[in-house]
Amino acid sequence: MHTWTGLKPESQDKTGLGLYPDAMVEHDAQIGRLLKKLDDLGIVNNTIVIYTTAPRPSSGRTAAPRRSAGTPPSFTAKNELEPSSQ
Repeated sequence: MHTWTGLKPESQDKTGLGLYPDAMVEHDAQIGRLLKKLDDLGIVNNTIVIYTTAPRPSSGRTAAPRRSAGTPPSFTAKNELEPSSQ
């Protein structure tokens, strides 16, 4: 989520809580559109969605910069998938 470079003007001040919450609301809507599209295409029942982020450096406020692990992966599958025969 590129809050500083990619927030749409119509998403600014949407929450009244600041830039980052506005960006999260926009991002959530984008993910919702993706999941709806999978459903509309009729492929949601045999699709696994994996959501994760890349690690990034810390803010540098500490003496020794640390790296975060990013967001733990999130998985979703609407129904149990059958093993492939391929």
